[in-house]
Amino acid sequence: MPDQELSVTDKIRKLNDNQMNGLIEHLESVADECVQIVAELWTSGAMGPSLSLAVKAAVLDTHFQEKAGSAIAALSEKAVGHPVDASDAQRRASTEKCLARLPDGHARKSAQEPEMFIQIDNVRLRHELQRATDRLIAGCALLWQNGEPEMAVRLETALSTLVPCVQDDVTLFVNASVNQPRPSPSPKM
Repeated sequence: MPDQELSVTDKIRKLNDNQMNGLIEHLESVADECVQIVAELWTSGAMGPSLSLAVKAAVLDTHFQEKAGSAIAALSEKAVGHPVDASDAQRRASTEKCLARLPDGHARKSAQEPEMFIQIDNVRLRHELQRATDRLIAGCALLWQNGEPEMAVRLETALSTLVPCVQDDVTLFVNASVNQPRPSPSPKM
C-alpha cells in the first residue's frame, strides 16, 4: 500500500521504533473510541455529525471505515425505537455548556507540540500527526455544537492522553465557530 494511503498511525508503526509503542497504543485507543462514537451517532439518527467525525478520524486508522461500518451493523441489530436527533435547543445548551468552561481570550495550548510527538524525528510525520490531532479536536467541537456533550467528553478523554490541554482547545474551536461572522445574503436582482 502506498504511503499516502496509510493512516498516520501506520506511518509511525512503519518506523519500527519500540519507543513509539506507547504513542501507537494511544492513537489506536483514540481511533477505537472514535469508531464507537461514530457508530452510536449513526444509529441514533445523527448522520451528519457521524459522517463528519468519521472523515476527521479516518486519518488515525487505515481501516477506519470498515471498522465503523461493522460497529454500526452490530449496534443496528441491537437498536430499538426511533432515531433521535438533537434539537436546536439541545445544541445551544450544549455549546453554551462548552463555552462556559473557558474564559474568553485564552491562548490555544496545543499550538505547542505535545511531548509524545517530539519523539518522532521525521518533521513531516510529526506535522501530520499534529494536523490529525487538530482534526479530532475540531471533531470534539462539532459534537458539542450538535448537542452531543457526552460523546464530546468521551472523545476529549481519549484525546487527553495525547494532548493534555484538549478541553481548552476544544472550547476555543467552539468559540471560534460561534463567533465567526455569518455570510450576508446576496442581494436579489
